[in-house]
Amino acid sequence: MLQIKHGWRTTYRRPFTRADSSDAFAEGEWFTTDNSGNAVKVVGDTTTAMLWINMTSTNKDDVIASNTITGASGIFEGDTDEYDSGQTYISGQALTVSNGQLTVQTGVLPIVARTVITPTNNSNYLRFKTCAT
Repeated sequence: MLQIKHGWRTTYRRPFTRADSSDAFAEGEWFTTDNSGNAVKVVGDTTTAMLWINMTSTNKDDVIASNTITGASGIFEGDTDEYDSGQTYISGQALTVSNGQLTVQTGVLPIVARTVITPTNNSNYLRFKTCAT
């Protein structure tokens, strides 16, 4: 699930063809692109600085027929359930992406967002604000 709360004017949205049409992308899942510009799932930790967040569920008929998803990038604030629920989050905390989900940034992985409202204070959704890439 992804709900963009603030920043529509600073959000760049565009369609992507899925590199593997059998890959199901959850709405709110982060992805990267291959050398041809096709959407590729993030498996494990990623050191890729350019990531996109999926705005469409792949179980919709138009997505299945066209093999495309819509990715968003830019500066925006949103709620998602695509985060590592095994972590503890605090406001202002740096976030990175692992297995397509937001998680607490440790080490040298690129920061993609910061925690705005923790899941325990936001109906189990993580409110985040993206960082410039």
